Amino acid sequence: MVGSEIQVEVNQFLPDFIELMEKVQGEKVFTQTLAAFNQIAVMYQKAWREFAGGTPMPGTPNVIRSRGDYIRSIQTNLTDPLDKVIFTDYPPHRFIESGHGEIDLKEGLLAGPKARTTKEGQPYNIVHFRHGVPGTLPSNRPMPINVHYLMQKEERKARQSKRTTLSQVRASKPRQYAWRARLGEAGVRRTKQTSQGQYQWKTGMYTGMVRMQTSTGRAKSSEYITFRVVSMRSDPRSWIVPPREGIPIRQIVVDTVRPLAEELLAKSLMEDLGG
Repeated sequence: MVGSEIQVEVNQFLPDFIELMEKVQGEKVFTQTLAAFNQIAVMYQKAWREFAGGTPMPGTPNVIRSRGDYIRSIQTNLTDPLDKVIFTDYPPHRFIESGHGEIDLKEGLLAGPKARTTKEGQPYNIVHFRHGVPGTLPSNRPMPINVHYLMQKEERKARQSKRTTLSQVRASKPRQYAWRARLGEAGVRRTKQTSQGQYQWKTGMYTGMVRMQTSTGRAKSSEYITFRVVSMRSDPRSWIVPPREGIPIRQIVVDTVRPLAEELLAKSLMEDLGG
């Protein structure tokens, strides 16, 4: 394996296979075995994507919470008949594999492309967080059942009063987002330890959550979102991400898939040899 790849070579499974391929017309004789290598590469890709999407991994208590960019970035190169490459070009992958030290997001958020400016010329940014409904994958950050119940209760109240609020969100293609209910104080006010001392959140994780109606045309959709504002006045500790240990996701993928790959190869080779 290299930094952002899983490379599957035939000699990992069948050390003498290449020599055997050269002695006979390998591509004509071992059709099932060569096809199996493509299947194995896809098996690696599938397992990697599943773990990146929130499926618990054997050997580690950590779960990766990708929203989708990481999952979509995991691709295969099946060009070489004997060497298959499963790779990602997702930049944060290195932080997942190697972990990271303490990161302060405040400066980047205030200088980023979505930052705004007050009338007094002070930078600020509105950061949104999406939350999934109970029962969805961990990567969707599912809210607790009791919070979902409270949100549904607020939505019923709003429907009865026929109250709707519209908000214009600045984007390359402006869209109208509508919501009928906003959740009050909800969720735990988490505490974290930083190099600048301990910090407790000002509100719970789900405080102010709204169900945004994001339907466009005939497609009907909605999502649960909370908004938080970062500015120069924000507590210096508030946007600090604590250190995190790395998760050897590629090695876990290899260890998980290898027994299945060996079984598939053995079966395919026997079929090619008429066994």
